[in-house]
Amino acid sequence: MTTCIYDTAWLAMVTKEEEGQIRWLFPDSFKAILESQSLDGGFGSRTSDVDAIMNTMAALLALSKHGHNPSVAGCPPVANLQERIAQGGAFLQNVLLSWDILSTDHVGFEILIPCLIDLLYNDGVDVRAFPGYENLIRLNQRKLARFRPEMLYMPRQTTLLHSLEAFSGKINFDAVAHHLTGGAMLNSPSSTAAYLINSSKWDAEAEAYLRYVAEKGRGLVPSAFPITLFEISWCLSTLLESGFTVQQLGEKPIQQLSDFVVKNLKENGGVCGFAPGVLPDADDTAKCIFLLNCIGQRTDCDRMIEVFEDKSHFKTYDLEVTDSFSANCNVLKAMLVAEDAARHLPQICKVLRYLCQIWHDGQLNDKWNLRPQYSMMLLTEALVHVLKRWDQGDLNEIPVELMAEQGILSVLSDILDGLLRTQSLEDGGWGGSAEVTGYALLALKRLASLPWSLECGDKVDLAIDLATVYLQTREGEWTTPQENWIEKVSYGSRLLSLTYAVAAL
Repeated sequence: MTTCIYDTAWLAMVTKEEEGQIRWLFPDSFKAILESQSLDGGFGSRTSDVDAIMNTMAALLALSKHGHNPSVAGCPPVANLQERIAQGGAFLQNVLLSWDILSTDHVGFEILIPCLIDLLYNDGVDVRAFPGYENLIRLNQRKLARFRPEMLYMPRQTTLLHSLEAFSGKINFDAVAHHLTGGAMLNSPSSTAAYLINSSKWDAEAEAYLRYVAEKGRGLVPSAFPITLFEISWCLSTLLESGFTVQQLGEKPIQQLSDFVVKNLKENGGVCGFAPGVLPDADDTAKCIFLLNCIGQRTDCDRMIEVFEDKSHFKTYDLEVTDSFSANCNVLKAMLVAEDAARHLPQICKVLRYLCQIWHDGQLNDKWNLRPQYSMMLLTEALVHVLKRWDQGDLNEIPVELMAEQGILSVLSDILDGLLRTQSLEDGGWGGSAEVTGYALLALKRLASLPWSLECGDKVDLAIDLATVYLQTREGEWTTPQENWIEKVSYGSRLLSLTYAVAAL
């Protein structure tokens, strides 16, 4: 996972008293923030408006804290600090003026940005005057309508632990210490840093976690670490589904990795999160189940269904406000590779209705990936799986309306048309990205396996050939991460970029 200024800025605000003197604990993080400021005043990457806003807000807060605390040792003074803050504030105001809040899906933004606005205001930086402020506050109130501080003090984990910085000054941070796993708060550097900043007692385990993550990036940190189950399940399942065999990937490493996945599923009663000890979610659980079934280790979906099934779809987490299109695609795929898929027919039909309706409503905005080609790829894979199981006689009782005009065949036809229309005429790729082209090419190859695609077979074959050449001639870009993925801010992954490029060929 690529590093980000947002989380790095929270580390830059951590202080520790050592030998009677208070020191900034992560001077390299503060240096990284300064080096990330652009000539226009903004900080860090800006793949989307919310990235520019959150990176810049957190950086401004860190600069302001350093400016207001000159007696704290560990970082050399910055001569033009106030000028940098003024430039960052001006940049931020310009972005906020045009920010489309209602189309933003990044993790926890509706609780994080209001908190940052308040913290900046308390530090003398007022950025509240922008058109979407009232909409933002309404989203914040909706998100926290059922929130009580006591929810964080209980033994059970909640997704809010990943964003404890949003509750600075609002909760008793000493009362959440029991949630530390490996020194981290739900594997979030910024949340863990906020815990250290706000706790009355120093936590050596949390410090060790942050030091380890910061040293790996020379002060820069990602939005989540570690993410082992996510990386294993996404990469291996993608390669295996695309046609790679266990023998090609290596029987011994596959066995070791699958044992790790099985161990985590068993320890959590059949569900898992993106890493050991992290709150389980439907997305990672589904990917792990799918992976194990791909390598012949029969794994059922019963617990996944029990924990995550909702009225009209599957929820990724408890108390989520925005549902996930891609997570439901992965849940559907997991149920389809189960040994007795027909046993889950009610749930399969439920997810099919949800996915087809979202598609026809034109609401293909996923909460975990910015690129529509990713959702199109997953939806294609899931629907082609349904057709194959139906053709084998396993799912004969799927209602006709889910197969015909507004159902599977209609959606697949739309996806094919959309992919062919959006392919670049100049280079044969999508989005100028090897990873995104990998998404699209994987979808096209699935679509090409269907008999009805023969009507436009020549166009499909040409599109596949052009996309293949695009990837083959850009092998050097396969491990260049692009920020297609969504966390608190957008991020990229060398592993995922390489996986999708290789799997597509």
